Amino acid sequence: MEKEPENARDAPGNGLALPLLLLLQPPFLLLPLLLPTP
Repeated sequence: MEKEPENARDAPGNGLALPLLLLLQPPFLLLPLLLPTP
């Protein structure tokens, strides 16, 4: 039963993985997404 709280903490941790990956990306990869493409 001690593993149950650990799993609960892993759930929100996975949700933060995506935002963290986006923050790790270099800015020049995000610029084309922010700028309107012709």
